[in-house]
Amino acid sequence: MKKSQGFDEYMKFWDGIKDEEKRKLEKEVGLISFYGKQVGKLREVRTTAKKLGIPIRLNTVDKFQGMERNIIIVSTVRSDKLNEGNNIIVQNFDIGFAKAPERLNVALSRARRLLIVVGNKNFFYKFKDREGNPLYKNAIDEIARNGRIIDYRTLDNYSNK
Repeated sequence: MKKSQGFDEYMKFWDGIKDEEKRKLEKEVGLISFYGKQVGKLREVRTTAKKLGIPIRLNTVDKFQGMERNIIIVSTVRSDKLNEGNNIIVQNFDIGFAKAPERLNVALSRARRLLIVVGNKNFFYKFKDREGNPLYKNAIDEIARNGRIIDYRTLDNYSNK
């Protein structure tokens, strides 16, 4: 984010707000996950971001309900591969807490200006609820039509753009 074109201007834009608390909230980036353990792991990211001058509000999707930020990053974490330790990798079919449509709604509706979703798109794309309905397919298709899906292998190509 720090390297992206316009980010410094974006952060400076809010400097004109006299109310310090409101200015802080406008600059703060929301970083949320469906999973409490992932939030614990993301504390390191928040520390690094703070050193770079990027304020982060970190929480689970459930605890972020009722809050909004201009920029939200949703970490979905889950994958179709599960590491059981000792280099044993097994197939995973469960998306855990992310299977609740209400949580998906909260996660995708917290951003005012920019929503970034980080995760295994293919795993979530094919997930179906108990009735066999695709839960994430429509959201991913909508993002593909009206937003941008970036493969992690090409992420460096988007610096300063």
